[in-house]
Amino acid sequence: MTSNQFLGQLGEPSEVEARIGRAYQGGGLAGAFAWMDENLLPLYRRQEAKRMKASGLLPRNPPVKNGLPSK
Repeated sequence: MTSNQFLGQLGEPSEVEARIGRAYQGGGLAGAFAWMDENLLPLYRRQEAKRMKASGLLPRNPPVKNGLPSK
């Protein structure tokens, strides 16, 4: 379950839900999950990263070693 506010980031929430339904009709559960992985998951990850930065759980500028960000 998710909120209309979250779905609204991709468009009208009812239309986003309809897209998930069409993905399900076309590809079953795997198709629906693939659509969500491709469209919803990146948005969720960006929002979660912003929340974590705002709360101080993630460094704003991660340390860099040899020109590459550390893991």
